[in-house]
Amino acid sequence: MAENENLNMVNEEVNESNLGKDTDEKKWYALYTQSNLEIRAKENFIKNLKLNNLEHLVDEVIVPAEEKVVLKSQGKERYRLSLKGPNRVIEVQGKKGITKFSIEDGTVRVLESVEGDEGCVSHSPISKPGQKITCKENRTEARIVLENKIFPGYILIKAKLTDDLIDLVKKTPFLIGFVSAGGKPVPLNENDVMKVLGQIQKGAPKAKKLLYTKGDIIRVIEGPFMNFTGTVEEVFPDKEKLIALITIFGRATPVELEFSQVEKI
Repeated sequence: MAENENLNMVNEEVNESNLGKDTDEKKWYALYTQSNLEIRAKENFIKNLKLNNLEHLVDEVIVPAEEKVVLKSQGKERYRLSLKGPNRVIEVQGKKGITKFSIEDGTVRVLESVEGDEGCVSHSPISKPGQKITCKENRTEARIVLENKIFPGYILIKAKLTDDLIDLVKKTPFLIGFVSAGGKPVPLNENDVMKVLGQIQKGAPKAKKLLYTKGDIIRVIEGPFMNFTGTVEEVFPDKEKLIALITIFGRATPVELEFSQVEKI
């Protein structure tokens, strides 16, 4: 499987003499995590930054995936909305009346519910995957979940690389280490990171109907992996999606794609 030379997330023009030094410029790096533990790795990393007074070295810590708000009523899902979308108020009909949920600036809170739900109305806003607010009396709920992981097994950080930061990554539970070349952490191409983050913000494009089968060789024609090639591993015809193995950072990585984002070769 070949990677597109024009969309290489790893910046090959690396001055190795600067690695591990306290340079002023912050750059993007990818960190390996244990499988399906990206969120816990991120939380532990942020916690360790604070404990070691190293927050000034890191501007952003991102799990490359879409954050969604799932709103439920009486155990059934009613809405699934982007956490990063436009600010809005959603009314959910519950067992005894309406619960009003506000989604604003990446946080979710309850504005109003039925009598007896004072606890959920006064609940602190939620903003992270895994957090939820439950209105027991009206049997309504808001939960934040992750969908469509773009880089399973990675988190991205924008940081000033120092020896202290490298040591911290090594000591953080669920983090494996930096994506490296020759044992040295390698910065990512910022333009390509912005493409990935932009894809998360806007969501996946509308799919077109076309059947693929396991083993097909495909080329990505749209999105942050444009011109990468891969092998189809799984197909979900009802969702018009597939999972392909694409080599990213030197490792074969399963990537979920819409039918409209790929073509057979």
